Amino acid sequence: MRRDGRRAQAAVEMAILVPVFFYLLIGLFDIGRVAYTWATLSYAVREGARQAVLTGAPPTVTDAIVYGTVKQAANAAGLTVSQPTCLHGNSSGTVDSASTTLNAGYIYILGSSATAADAPGGQASAAAAGSCRATTPALSGTYPLTVEAVFTFSPITPFVNLMMGNSITIKVTTTMNTEF
Repeated sequence: MRRDGRRAQAAVEMAILVPVFFYLLIGLFDIGRVAYTWATLSYAVREGARQAVLTGAPPTVTDAIVYGTVKQAANAAGLTVSQPTCLHGNSSGTVDSASTTLNAGYIYILGSSATAADAPGGQASAAAAGSCRATTPALSGTYPLTVEAVFTFSPITPFVNLMMGNSITIKVTTTMNTEF
């Protein structure tokens, strides 16, 4: 009788623990996807920032080149990124929230303050337009330029959706100094 009771207890314990174990195991796939997405975006914005601070005679690096560098690196890894309405941020000094499209993101090129340079040296100056801030290229001197990606990640496993919600916002920033 005792021996049968132990077998029944083991079967009940197994029935309780196996689903939990599988949920955790399946959740690891999404955790791995989040880590992969973060690492890919980190690489992409680092390449964009490196591109933004390159010098030349005359400086020829523009917003389009920096944006293209980040987009190419992200797209090569299967991530979708796009240019927001205000590439250099809003006139309030903020950036738009993450993309409302799941598994997509925005790329920004920012300066350290509203008065400092916030664009690569080859970019033309532009006045503020609508809610977008003015563009001031880094022509000479040392200025910090920041390339930022804000990405809306969507988990694919139901367990992670229940724990974290339908989306996770990943924000990756790299700042490098111009040395023109």
